[in-house]
Amino acid sequence: MRTSNFVLLEPAANQSKICLMDGRWVAPEMVDYCNERNYDWIGLLQADREIELYRLSLPRVKRLKRQKSCNLAISDLVKLTCQAPYQDISVAQHTYWSYTCSLQVVGFGKVRFVVYFDNPQKKGSFIAFVTNRLDWSARKILQHWTQHHSVLTLKPSQKVLKMPHLRGLQAV
Repeated sequence: MRTSNFVLLEPAANQSKICLMDGRWVAPEMVDYCNERNYDWIGLLQADREIELYRLSLPRVKRLKRQKSCNLAISDLVKLTCQAPYQDISVAQHTYWSYTCSLQVVGFGKVRFVVYFDNPQKKGSFIAFVTNRLDWSARKILQHWTQHHSVLTLKPSQKVLKMPHLRGLQAV
């Protein structure tokens, strides 16, 4: 199995380059590097990764106090989103349930945050991404990722989730 950390995809004519980063590479320095070169970027987030959010507000999530800023682990942020309705999407002949919103992340700026589960109950392991492309849908983000990676292996909370319909990536 191939492990990928940082991949730069060459686009078709008149399109931006796309940088794909796994959890170890998703950092303000890499975001700055991509932004300076006008690259679009997608970052895979680890479940235990903590991010600082400015003005936390999640669309369609009830009983969430608006906070000026807070630090949250990705797994805790995902738990909050489970209150909201998820949309089913199909990518690579597999159905996922996704939630997406825009967040202001300290060090990254305004980003599109997307969570995917492989079941409608939103139970078990999940996949979470951030991207600078606020206009991209959950489907488009996952399509870009799966065009390069065809097995996705995640190790959230020391558990391994293998999705054989996605190959080539390991986030540790």
